[in-house]
Amino acid sequence: MLPRPGVKRFLLVTLGITGLYLALNALWLAATPSLAALFDARAASDWARDAAAVADAARAADGSLPAATRVAAYRLGFHVGYCSNILGSVALSPPETQSRVREILAPRIRATQDLGRELGVGEISLLPVSNADEFGHVNDRFDSDELGLAARVEKATSRRHRHLLLLGMHVGVAAALNDMSGGQLQQPLRQYIGRHATLAGVPPASWEPAARAGEGGTAEQKAAAYQAALAALDMAVSELGPVR
Repeated sequence: MLPRPGVKRFLLVTLGITGLYLALNALWLAATPSLAALFDARAASDWARDAAAVADAARAADGSLPAATRVAAYRLGFHVGYCSNILGSVALSPPETQSRVREILAPRIRATQDLGRELGVGEISLLPVSNADEFGHVNDRFDSDELGLAARVEKATSRRHRHLLLLGMHVGVAAALNDMSGGQLQQPLRQYIGRHATLAGVPPASWEPAARAGEGGTAEQKAAAYQAALAALDMAVSELGPVR
């Protein structure tokens, strides 16, 4: 549960710039539906080709590792993405606000360290944010592996685990935005979520709902719908078998 009501109001103000970006992005996609469809088709083709390469590279290592490591990689990414996005949203707020938010996130932050130890990748850091530009490019920074965590996970496990981690990071960022705004702001980035899910061998039916805004007539319904999509994705990851 996120802070209410004062801190939540502050978070919504902080997210104003994000809301503007999302509105402009939605306007662009609405104005160019054919271009968006073309992009999706080309991206899907590229993802399928890259997924075959990942499967070849990961098959031996993935097959020798416990199924629990796949879940751990995804959930580690989720917690890192979630906590980084929420803490980044209050990076410029008063120290007492930052402390309160960090207290609320403490169980998730502890979970990142537990999962890091389980995967054998050592201490886990969150993505630092010190200004609005860094906050606005959280997804890009995760995908470029600014933390070096994806490389460490791949070295300790397999290339498939790397993409499960990155999938979790991008979904965690989207989940944080959904929770912070109570469903008023939702913008899961399909280009990242879809790519890493496909490369990790997650079926489209399992990741597609997490790559789009939740449906509903109210913000609360949209928030609940997206949370349900996240729960279904987590379950799907837990049921993944080894690379074939």
